[in-house]
Amino acid sequence: MAKTVLIHSCYDIAAGEICPTICACHMRGDIHQAKRMVGEGIAEWVTDGKRTFHNAVCLIGGLARRTPRAATIDSKHIFRAYVRGNLEEQERINEYGWLSKQVLWDLTTFVPAWKFDEMKAQGLDIPVMQFPEDNRTPGGINEAN
Repeated sequence: MAKTVLIHSCYDIAAGEICPTICACHMRGDIHQAKRMVGEGIAEWVTDGKRTFHNAVCLIGGLARRTPRAATIDSKHIFRAYVRGNLEEQERINEYGWLSKQVLWDLTTFVPAWKFDEMKAQGLDIPVMQFPEDNRTPGGINEAN
């Protein structure tokens, strides 16, 4: 029986990512398929920096079938941006922050108090987040009205 090899598609070896200790990859092939994939440049042998493991390969680049992720910033982006000093990653993090703020701003509608009272009197839907025009405590904190 031929030796089986685990075929990783959970990370990108070409981007310098390291093999996760726990993954959900379950695709397997025999050693001959793995050698062919490495020879054709479809995959690379998994290494830990010192040793090469001939029981696992990682698909390269766009060939890796990954589960689509939501656009967000995770620890890998932060590491590349601020530990490795990658300016492009830093710009991406800043842009993501501005886009997140813009989305929240676009979802917010400011309603003057008179219009809010009018909507309430007509039985219309009341906004979930209410920000009255003057939300200060009358007379100040711990003061009687």
